[in-house]
Amino acid sequence: MYNFKEIKKLHLEISSNCQASCPMCVRNHHGGIENPRLKVSDLDLNFFEHNIGSEFFKQLENIMFCGNFGDPILNQELIPIIDYIVSCNKNIRIDLHTNGSARSTKWWADLAKSLPKDHVVHFALDGLEDTHHLCRIGTSFSKIIENAKAFMANGGRARWVYIIFKHNEHQVELAKEMAKELGFESFQEKETSRFMNSPTFDVLDKLGKVTHKLENPTNQRLVVIDPNTIKNYKKLVKIAKVECQVRETKSIYIDALGYAWPCCWVGAVPYIHTYPSQIIHDFQLDSHKSLFSVLDEFGGIEQLNVNKRSLFEIVDSVEWQNLWVQNYNNLNVCARTCGKFSEKILNQPDDQFMDLRELNE
Repeated sequence: MYNFKEIKKLHLEISSNCQASCPMCVRNHHGGIENPRLKVSDLDLNFFEHNIGSEFFKQLENIMFCGNFGDPILNQELIPIIDYIVSCNKNIRIDLHTNGSARSTKWWADLAKSLPKDHVVHFALDGLEDTHHLCRIGTSFSKIIENAKAFMANGGRARWVYIIFKHNEHQVELAKEMAKELGFESFQEKETSRFMNSPTFDVLDKLGKVTHKLENPTNQRLVVIDPNTIKNYKKLVKIAKVECQVRETKSIYIDALGYAWPCCWVGAVPYIHTYPSQIIHDFQLDSHKSLFSVLDEFGGIEQLNVNKRSLFEIVDSVEWQNLWVQNYNNLNVCARTCGKFSEKILNQPDDQFMDLRELNE
């Protein structure tokens, strides 16, 4: 795989907390009731000072604050954590992904001053004032713009990230112009890959009532995962050859509970499907049982807990070095994310959800 000394990139989920209720986020059901098993947790400054250490940060080239379930700005110690990391390595690059709808403008000004010179904060802004809230439920467009302006006014480098739906596709060019006028360094258009069986997605309130629907953009690049695709999914993952991205980039992921994983995709599985330790969720998906078998070979999931074993001990263990290499080409989550099929990489936007009828031929 790679050894501890070779790691160059670190992906951190420093908080599993989030004030938003985005309908397609796995932390809630269609934007409504939050999963009752979701455990809100933060990584604190002490974790980084004593469980990770300065020498590790010195060898890194890039840190990404993102994760699977939370927003990094909800961590009360984000700025002290960044100050510590930069004190260890002033040349490190930091990318931070956020909905941007929390904290005061002073806090955002302070964040800009704490970040190293090489940084980008990615603000999720899916539309303009009248459409943004349809997906980013619980956030305020005007508040995000206010925070972004304070951040950029104090030297912060920002990117506007825009997920295109049918309800906001007519505003893309307007948003681009606004981003340029405000001082965003770049504008990124994205499409979601979370439409299953239908080009529409029900949005629910806390009582389970449908409030509105999300729809694919008119000229979507990502094809909806239809019943035929799902039916043939297992065929696809069996024949896909995995080209593991983290193996190439020498990166590692640590979640908000302090567990180390090769990547966020693998790290998400135990939290959204059944595992004997019942960490967070209690859902079952047969196609992911193979990952649990690998964890059993590790000696249990606690062997990946950085609160109990050093990151060096985990990564340089025989289990990490051998089991991931032996199994990633057989893990469905790996095939889905980094699989190569018919000269196509499955996680690329244009072919991630291609029509799989050819598998029936």
